[in-house]
Amino acid sequence: MIERLLMFDLKIVQMKAYVMTKMILKEFLQPLVDERLSTFQMKTALLFTLEQFPEEIWRDDNLAQCEIYCLDTTKAFLETRLLSTFHDLLCQFV
Repeated sequence: MIERLLMFDLKIVQMKAYVMTKMILKEFLQPLVDERLSTFQMKTALLFTLEQFPEEIWRDDNLAQCEIYCLDTTKAFLETRLLSTFHDLLCQFV
C-alpha cells in the first residue's frame, strides 16, 4: 500500500510523532473507544497532517505542537466521519 511506502520515508521527528500517537491511542483513547479507532486510522491522520503543515515545523523542539496537530486532524476526521485511507483522502482533495 501507498501508506506503507510513505511511512518508510518519514523523518525521525515524524516517526516520533507517530509513536506518540500510537501511545496516546493505546493508553488514553482505546479505553474510551475500544476497537473503533485503530492505529491504521491514526496513521492516516498523521500522514494527512504531514501534508497540511510545512516541513519546517517538524522539529524535535516542536514535537508536542506537531502531535497536537495530528490529534486535531484525528478529531476532525472523527467528527466528520471522514477517516479513510490516506490514498482515498488524497484523491478526494486533488
